[in-house]
Amino acid sequence: MSLQRKKSRVLQTTKKIGELIMAYFSQTSDAKAQGKPVAWVTVFTPVELLYAMDVYPIAPEHFGAMCSARGFILDYLQEAEREGYSQNLCSYSRCSLGYVLSGTSGLMPPPDILVTFRNSCDVYVKWWQSLHMHLGTPLFVGETPYVLTSEDLDNYVLDYVVKQLEQLVEMAEEKFGSRLDMEKLADIVRLSDKASELWLETLKLRRFRPCPLGGRDSASDIFPLVVMQGTTEAVEFYEELLEEVKQKVNMGEGVLENERFRLLFDGIWLWHAFDLIKYFEDRGAVFVYEPYSDAWAYRLDASKPLESIARKILAMGLNVDIDIRTERFSESIEEFQIDGAVLFSNRSCKTWSTPQLVTADILNKNFNVPYLLFEADMADPRQYAEAQIKNRIDAFLEVLGER
Repeated sequence: MSLQRKKSRVLQTTKKIGELIMAYFSQTSDAKAQGKPVAWVTVFTPVELLYAMDVYPIAPEHFGAMCSARGFILDYLQEAEREGYSQNLCSYSRCSLGYVLSGTSGLMPPPDILVTFRNSCDVYVKWWQSLHMHLGTPLFVGETPYVLTSEDLDNYVLDYVVKQLEQLVEMAEEKFGSRLDMEKLADIVRLSDKASELWLETLKLRRFRPCPLGGRDSASDIFPLVVMQGTTEAVEFYEELLEEVKQKVNMGEGVLENERFRLLFDGIWLWHAFDLIKYFEDRGAVFVYEPYSDAWAYRLDASKPLESIARKILAMGLNVDIDIRTERFSESIEEFQIDGAVLFSNRSCKTWSTPQLVTADILNKNFNVPYLLFEADMADPRQYAEAQIKNRIDAFLEVLGER
């Protein structure tokens, strides 16, 4: 199989992500130094509400991804393991726990409050309870019932989550002596909605041939939508990104000069093996859709900010019935003209990976789409068999080439 003669193109806007990430961590540290409250949050926590109360959110999950991508996660993982935390636990959780056990000296300032919601991830509650045990920091755990049908986004289930948000507000007001300004919250919700709108519009442009935005771009560019929702910086980033991608479409430029295969990727990216995306691209395969990429893109209504945020919490990630998830998955096969799928069975995220057997069955029976399933860990490089995985990729692409 001939390789691409030129390197695949990474968007100019994407190249600004590193600077944006460091500014995000720096801003939070500056806020802490100024005596402003800092919250450690899980990535499915409503940061819009915290920003509206001048509480600065920071996500240990993103910290874990960054540590893995930059090659200094092992010290934190091993520190947690020395204290008895098993390698079978989520590597993000081990990273943050190791960071705390190492003295909490680094990019994440110590939290004034710990906030998580019981949605999507089955590790969140025990993880945040462990942080609370080590840090002694006040902990808020929000309850989010599992969404069985779309009606749950408008019935008593929604009302229940709104009450959880109100309890979070009460706790933060009592602890920090602040008051929630509903007008400010509405403005922040408008910004968050705009960022989601721009990101969703950008992702739709990946339907074009050649695809103007690949896996390395989407994996990086999702960052502002995860922890910077409700900020002008996020909106400005996605405005610039959308404009660049539109220009690529108008000029007929894609990620690859020779786009042979259009692939779906299911799972969280392997941050320590980011070049694996380029390995696919060098062989003419471009990732054009990932369920992970639009997991945080949810349209909000500023006229009903609390209700809107509650719907977003309920509908995010893996908090919805598998039939709802597979419906969107099935739609993407035709929408993005998928030739094959890569399913990453993530040792750290069993909640995401377990339904992949159902996904594979849909791909095989309903669409006759070949798929590759491989196992590794998103952040722990010790659980990555590079040669074996690349051999399986080569075999998978050969199958696609014979169709």
